[in-house]
Amino acid sequence: MDIGWLQDFLTLAETRNFTKAGERRNSSQAAFSRRIQALETWLGMPLVDRTTFPVELTAEGYRFCEHARDVLAQLFDARISLAQGAMARHGHVSIALPHALGSGRFSSWWLKWSQGMALSCTILPGNVGDAVNALISGAADILIYYHNPQQPLHLDHLRYSQIVVGSETLRPYGARHLVKSGKLSLPPASSDEPVPVLSYGAESYLARVVDTILDHQPTQLRRVSVASCNMAEILRELAIAGQGIAWLPESVLAGCTDKLEPVGDERWTMSLSIIAYRDRHHESAALDRLWQQIKDLHPQSRPKVPPQGKRPARGRVHGTPSPRRKTQFRGKTMETR
Repeated sequence: MDIGWLQDFLTLAETRNFTKAGERRNSSQAAFSRRIQALETWLGMPLVDRTTFPVELTAEGYRFCEHARDVLAQLFDARISLAQGAMARHGHVSIALPHALGSGRFSSWWLKWSQGMALSCTILPGNVGDAVNALISGAADILIYYHNPQQPLHLDHLRYSQIVVGSETLRPYGARHLVKSGKLSLPPASSDEPVPVLSYGAESYLARVVDTILDHQPTQLRRVSVASCNMAEILRELAIAGQGIAWLPESVLAGCTDKLEPVGDERWTMSLSIIAYRDRHHESAALDRLWQQIKDLHPQSRPKVPPQGKRPARGRVHGTPSPRRKTQFRGKTMETR
């Protein structure tokens, strides 16, 4: 039995979508499905009802879900306990977040959040799949990630408490001299002109946000991907070097504003909330103290909770298209899946 199968299953239980779960686990849908089937074979019973959309767990699947969480939590607790002793058990928290927030904002947050408390922390930087899996499996006590209503993280608000801790704007930037001279522009001078883009990897949350921005432009941008990387800091350096346009969050711009220039107007930007999540069922004195401190420091910042009984569209499962829906974006009505 592979411990990764448990993480796969918990991700599927959270998303109810094989395609979405496979993306979070950095796997193709076919490979992900085989691993779920291997787990079911090992257990000798089906865990997932594949005839429904979104997919549902069987009765055995629901029961096994709690066991899987407990097993993973115990394993991660044992690893932390062995590595850090008593501090790990009584005064330690682990926090998962994207690289950009880890390098750009976490130090100032932690200085305020941990003030007056004897706490230590483990920082787990990674992409959205890694970060969400860390929270679901119990490897992370807190998840901090970007949020936009058009690209939400599908975490059950009944299970996970949320606090908005900040906001950022994702904006396209290029080397200042190239933007000032007109060599980099949005939209380009000619609709046929290729635009050199420094893009995020397909599994990155920011890649999906950039796609949302571009998909809602009146004309299709002819993009040429010059380089791809999940780390905004690396894309920033490539943009400074004049390699193309990169959509960057504010957290990675410190000390670089004299080298970079925004490209285009507000149509090419997207506002992002920054939300902290924790599992309501995870009992930890250190986590409780820290969470209360974060809540006290952000008293007016509460995310909007979606209506109960309504699930956001999940995409496709086994080739079945999701129903079309109408959405509003910058005053325009678009029909999307």
